[in-house]
Amino acid sequence: MNEQAPIPPRHHRFAPLIFLGALALVASAVASSELSIGFSSIVSWWLSAGWPAILYFAASIGLGRILHGPLKRLNVPLEISSALGLVFQLFITNVQISLASGLGDPRFAWSYCISIAPGLLGLIFIKRRLTRDSAPSPWRLMAFAPAGFLLAAACAPPGWLFGSEGGGYDSLSYHLQLPQEWIVSKEGLFSPVRHNLFSFFPNFVEGAFAHIAAISGVAATKDVIGANGLIADGGWRLLTCQMLHALMAIHAAWMIGALVRVACRRVQIDHTRVEWAVAIARIVVLLTPWFIVSGSLSYNADVDVHRRGANRPASC
Repeated sequence: MNEQAPIPPRHHRFAPLIFLGALALVASAVASSELSIGFSSIVSWWLSAGWPAILYFAASIGLGRILHGPLKRLNVPLEISSALGLVFQLFITNVQISLASGLGDPRFAWSYCISIAPGLLGLIFIKRRLTRDSAPSPWRLMAFAPAGFLLAAACAPPGWLFGSEGGGYDSLSYHLQLPQEWIVSKEGLFSPVRHNLFSFFPNFVEGAFAHIAAISGVAATKDVIGANGLIADGGWRLLTCQMLHALMAIHAAWMIGALVRVACRRVQIDHTRVEWAVAIARIVVLLTPWFIVSGSLSYNADVDVHRRGANRPASC
């Protein structure tokens, strides 16, 4: 039996965007009340924080779309190819900030934009693919709700929302601290520091945090209140790092759904039940409490999911 899932009306395609927009407005209202800041200031803060994260993540997905061409013959899902793109983009970032100086100098922001340009060009192919494909199954839309809540949680200041993680201790002590030290250093390079053992690890995601800060024109020099690097200009770049990791976390859940789809098709389950299984897998991942906590903070936990998924393209 190969039953096809019903195709929803055209306006249903915009349901996830409408939901995320409404959730953003509610979160903005709550944050402005709790933090005693004007609603417009909160929205402006989040818009400033969001665009560098979206740009970097979009470049990673586009790079995966470029890699998807030669992987098609292996029947690799696009979600797995985009995971490869993310891993490859992180590698490019790591090489750039390890060899080329310029972190903390806004004059070199253009060089960090160039390194994500190939991936942004790859988005053209994704647009073409979306115009050819049929509308998504309504079952897939169910997973957008927990994804939206995770993104909303990422818009809260580090350590403010969840007490289960020690007030964001790991995030503030090295996941964000290391990019801050690289940005304000004289060399402007990725390099280990003696007082932080974690700095001797590969630090691919922390490098991405430094990269998106460089794209936004971060400066090592102090602003009018004596802050520099990630904490300058009110610290909105701290939210940028969280938003990037939240996007990685959501993509990891989408990738798990793609692997579930492959497994279901191998045992010849009908299309409707496959889409149910995919949606349930993504929802279960996105509603796991620790996934919400770590996914909405500046961590690097979800990249391991991408790496493991990217190591299995041939099995798909």
